[in-house]
Amino acid sequence: MRLALYSALSSKIEDNSLIIVDSLDGKNGKTREALSLLKNLNALDSTLIVCDDKNNLIYRGVKNLQNISIIDVSHVNVYDLLRYRNLIISKEDINKLMEVLS
Repeated sequence: MRLALYSALSSKIEDNSLIIVDSLDGKNGKTREALSLLKNLNALDSTLIVCDDKNNLIYRGVKNLQNISIIDVSHVNVYDLLRYRNLIISKEDINKLMEVLS
C-alpha cells in the first residue's frame, strides 16, 4: 500500500501537478477566497487538497466548489491521488504525510 502511495505521489511530481504551498489557512472560510487561491495556483479543475485538519477554514471555503475535494492527511489513498489532476498540500502537511507513509 505504501509503495502504491509513493508511486502515485511520484506521478504527481513528474506531471508537475503537485502544488506545495506555505499554508492552507483560509482567512474566513469563504468560497470566494478559496476560488481566488485556486485561480492563483491554476488549479480550478480536478484538484485534491490534503490538509491536517478538516475543520480548517479552507474546508469550509472549498466544500461548495465542483471538482475540488479536500481530505485529511491520515486518510490519503491511492485512488484519490490518481483521481484528481492536481494535488495541493502545505509544507507542514507534506511532512505529516511522510510520517503516515513511514
